[in-house]
Amino acid sequence: MDKKKSILGFLRIKSYTIKMNCDFGYIDDLLQSSNGKIIHQVWFNMGNGGTPEKYKHLIKTWKEKNPKYTYHLWDEKDSLELLTKYYPFFLSTWKKYPHTIQRIDSIRYFFLHRYGGFYCDTDTRCMKPIDKMFETFRKKVYLAETPNNIISNTASNFLMYSEPMNGFWEKVYIEMAENAKKNYHTKHFQVMMTTGPMMLTSVYRKYGNEYDVGLLPKELFNPCGMCSETCDKRDMKGVYVINENASSWTGSDTSILKFLLCKKWYILGGLVILGIFVIRSKLRN
Repeated sequence: MDKKKSILGFLRIKSYTIKMNCDFGYIDDLLQSSNGKIIHQVWFNMGNGGTPEKYKHLIKTWKEKNPKYTYHLWDEKDSLELLTKYYPFFLSTWKKYPHTIQRIDSIRYFFLHRYGGFYCDTDTRCMKPIDKMFETFRKKVYLAETPNNIISNTASNFLMYSEPMNGFWEKVYIEMAENAKKNYHTKHFQVMMTTGPMMLTSVYRKYGNEYDVGLLPKELFNPCGMCSETCDKRDMKGVYVINENASSWTGSDTSILKFLLCKKWYILGGLVILGIFVIRSKLRN
C-alpha cells in the first residue's frame, strides 16, 4: 500500500490537520477522502504574516472539540488552485474583487460545495462537539442565523455546514456573479451584497426550501451578536459556537452602521426629547 492510500485510510478513523504549503493535489485527495467530516477555516496573510496569536487559541477549540474531523486552514494559494482547477468560470470575478474580504467570503462557498463539512470564522469559539447538532438538525445545508433582531430569517456566513455537491451553492455563484457588476457605493454594503450575508440571505430566501437549507438558531450557534456587551455573563449551557465578532475587515462605514444599529434606542430617545423640546419652544412663542 502506498503512502497516500495509507494516510487516506488513517483519515477515516482519526482527525488530521493539513499542513501549510502542501501540494494542492494532495490536499484535494485528503479532503475528498474525509467524507464531509471537515472543519474549514480561511486566513489570507494580507501582508501580516501567519495567523495572529489572538486567533490561535480559538482555532484550537475546533480541533480539540472535534478530534474525528479533518482540519484545513485555507490560504490564498490553496483557494486560487481550487478555483483554477474546479471552478474556472468564477476565477476572473474572484481576482477582480477590490477587497480581500470578498475573496475570503466567496471561497467558502466553493470548498463547501466540493468537499462539504463545516466552515467557521477564525474568531469563533467551539464550545462542544459539533457532531452533536445532528441529533436535532438534519437538513443538508445550514447557515448561521444572525442575531440581528430587526429583520427576521436572516443568514450569516461566519458558520455554515453543507453536504458535498449540494446545488444551493451553484445558485450562490450566480448571485455573486450578478451582484459583482453592481455599485454599492460603500465598502460595507459592497461586501455584504456581493459576497457576504445579505447576498447569502437573498439566495437562501429564494432557494432554501428547494435545496433543504436551514438556519442554525442564534440561541445555540450565535448568542453573542455584535451589539452584545455582556456576552461573557450569559448562560452558555447548550451553546455550540460563540462568535467573538473581531470584524477584522471592517472600516469606518461599518462602525457608523454598527453604532446606529446598536444604539438605536438611545438615538430614538434623543430624537423624541429633541422633538418635545422643539414643540414646547414653538408653543411658548
